[in-house]
Amino acid sequence: MLRFVQLIEYLNKSLLISIFIYCSVGISYTQAVTKQEASHVLDYNQSQVDSLLHVVNELTSDEHTIKESLDELELAYDISRDLQYDLGIIKCCNGLGNYYLSISDNANSTLYFYLMLREAESFGDAEYVSEAYIGIGLVMFNMSKWKDAINNFDQAFKALNREKESRGRVELITYLKGLSLMHQGNYQDAQMLILSSKEYAEAKGDSMRIYETRIALNRIAVEENAGPNVLNEFDVIQSFFERRNETIGICYSMQGKALVYLKRKEYQMAYDYASKALEIAYTLDLIYPILEILTTLIETEKLSGNFSSALSHQEELNDLKDSTNSLEVATQIAMLGASHQFEKKEAAYDAEIKDKAKQRRFFLILFVGTLIIAIIIVFMLRLVFIQRRKSDKLLRNILPKATIEELNNQGHSIPKAHQDVTIVFADVVSFTTIASTLKPDILVRMLDRYFMRFDAIIQSYNLEKIKTIGDAYMFVGGLVPESDSVDRTANACLDMIDAIKGLKKEMLKEFNIHFEFRFGMHTGNVVSGVVGDIKYAFDIWGDAVNIASRMEENSDAMKINISHETKRLLKDNFNCLSRGSFKIKNRGEIEMFYLERPN
Repeated sequence: MLRFVQLIEYLNKSLLISIFIYCSVGISYTQAVTKQEASHVLDYNQSQVDSLLHVVNELTSDEHTIKESLDELELAYDISRDLQYDLGIIKCCNGLGNYYLSISDNANSTLYFYLMLREAESFGDAEYVSEAYIGIGLVMFNMSKWKDAINNFDQAFKALNREKESRGRVELITYLKGLSLMHQGNYQDAQMLILSSKEYAEAKGDSMRIYETRIALNRIAVEENAGPNVLNEFDVIQSFFERRNETIGICYSMQGKALVYLKRKEYQMAYDYASKALEIAYTLDLIYPILEILTTLIETEKLSGNFSSALSHQEELNDLKDSTNSLEVATQIAMLGASHQFEKKEAAYDAEIKDKAKQRRFFLILFVGTLIIAIIIVFMLRLVFIQRRKSDKLLRNILPKATIEELNNQGHSIPKAHQDVTIVFADVVSFTTIASTLKPDILVRMLDRYFMRFDAIIQSYNLEKIKTIGDAYMFVGGLVPESDSVDRTANACLDMIDAIKGLKKEMLKEFNIHFEFRFGMHTGNVVSGVVGDIKYAFDIWGDAVNIASRMEENSDAMKINISHETKRLLKDNFNCLSRGSFKIKNRGEIEMFYLERPN
């Protein structure tokens, strides 16, 4: 029963996202063009932006042409940024956020919704602020983060002006929150909200929303084991989507029938409908329908004893999940959310400081000359000075110098893109086996001894340590563009090899054991930034980081395994021994080399 509930959750989550994507851009554009600019005049280029957005609106109204809107959206976005056309930026970010949401690119979708939120808050447009929160809530919904989704939908509701023209959006938010509560298992509150949305849709004659709410209410009936007419409901829903030529709706109707037959233990019927749904899903070139249908097929094949096919589909499902819900994606989303919250807190803090400054001036004028006020002011300034010195010292230990200067000058750090950054991973060989034979305090002391030597080496080469992860040590060169950063990073690795060899005798004498490390190095493009607003953490992200990690995994003890990209950028004062090409996950064949000092 639990697995069946999870499958139903997948079905409704994805159907919700697909229907919302194809409707929201049109709704947003209709509202946007009814708003007049303060000047009531648009020059030619701004009119061009609106014309492009009109084309995008036409394309996204048809599920078969939604991807064709990307080029027009990106062009309109670039023009809007060049012109500093606020409303154009907002509308383009909304379109791009919805587009990336439709293909389950959660990180890019979140990025554009947060950009939209920032612009809409600056522009003072409550409707677009609400729309941005809805978009972020749908990303959380897509990642099964129900609590975060509800919080964002609540923010979307608070942002509205509650005017008459906002009634449709109020009902949309009500429906989305109801679905989120349903996934949390709060069926009573969910049913109340979804019924409210259904009544509004019936009053407006909105057939699409009526069928959306029927799907949700049908789902609640299934959850409460009160669904003898569930299959008939899916038949009616499928007929509706067939009449409208909505391929995704047809796909999910068949998927719904498969789930019903699966619950009834009619495995052949379940398999037939799931297979038909999967065949349709592959024609859509979208990820999320395939995820849900594969889950249903796997469950059906397991229960019917077809384990070989179930295993094959499971591997396919795992690969798709890795590409859409990876730790890196979750981290980027968390970073974007933290950055936005940090900016909002900074603005609130600045306003609070200004208010306090006014009060202080009044107080000083009123009581100037009194000794007690002078003492209080001196004491407060002293505390601020001491705290500032402590915070500066702490920041110097955990953040790069450029990031600290940015925080001091601007009050926040914005994620940055870097080119030709050389990333290095160093990892203890057979660490798990060694660790099982050592006491925890000895293990930590040994790692500390090696890592202290590593710290001194990268400091001498003016490189940047990123973090340690258990027995792994990560550092980079080239965050600040310099022509010799690749060479300095390579020399640092070679010095670390020498340091490890030099520690061998000392470690054997003191601990009767020593460590050997393997190194991996790759050069590519990354994004850096500060994560969190309670405890700062500086990190880097990007495909280049993953490749560097794969370089380390394919290295050998006391060897430095480098990619062809790093070799290409190295000067001639190194030996690079070719190892041939190796296949790594999600990247295909990559040529690798061992780095050595020149003879």
